[in-house]
Amino acid sequence: YLAAVRQIMGRLGLTINEGKTSVIHAKEGFDFLGFHFRYKKSRTGKFWCYMWPSQKSMKRIRKRIKQALRMDVRTPISELASIINPILKGWCNYYRWSNAAEHFVQVDRYVQERITRLLRRKKQKRGNANRDYHAHFFRGIGIFFLSGNVKRLPL
Repeated sequence: YLAAVRQIMGRLGLTINEGKTSVIHAKEGFDFLGFHFRYKKSRTGKFWCYMWPSQKSMKRIRKRIKQALRMDVRTPISELASIINPILKGWCNYYRWSNAAEHFVQVDRYVQERITRLLRRKKQKRGNANRDYHAHFFRGIGIFFLSGNVKRLPL
């Protein structure tokens, strides 16, 4: 395989980075451009190539959310949406065409958890009880939810 790829790339004036290049079976999965690709069986029994955000990408979005919400307790609640929504919308637009529904739910939960921590610190309450704030509260202050934004590619 690599010989054929080297030949094609050579005609284009490109070279393969031997340190980064390897041939693996698609069932093992691989990461590329922030996506994890894997060839696996669907619920109907057919094999498909699935893709979703890689673990590295998930760590990166959590880090960005954490940094964005690391603010002074005097910041008004109304400004939270304007701070966090551009990050969430950009990430959503990049990954919405993949099989990322579960990952979107994880990011939504993380955002709610971080905002809850911020609000509890603001009100000088101990702990990080999520029962204080429900999804309708976050929608009310204008937080963008990733859940429900996965699009299916036309076949």
